[in-house]
Amino acid sequence: MDPGPSYPPSSYRPSSYPQWSGTKATQKVKKTSKHSSIDDPAFSQGYRAAYATIYDRNDYSAAIEQLKALGHDDHPNVANLVDYSYRNSATTSSRKSGTSAR
Repeated sequence: MDPGPSYPPSSYRPSSYPQWSGTKATQKVKKTSKHSSIDDPAFSQGYRAAYATIYDRNDYSAAIEQLKALGHDDHPNVANLVDYSYRNSATTSSRKSGTSAR
């Protein structure tokens, strides 16, 4: 019976094998955390004001400006309200002019 190919012992590493600096490859490096936008009182206040502008006053263009001024366009809640405002501002303007938005 043929034992198959012989492999070098597991402790053998060729010189071209990368040297590790002591950290595991699967170990995540902790990023420096910025202050969470949700915990920021200025963000929360601005977000609530824009939310009220949308749902209480139905002033979508003003809400878009308020949301963009927050500087967190990549935040999911902000992006959702901006998109909602764009869609409804198009619908509202077409209702005033008597044309279809689609």
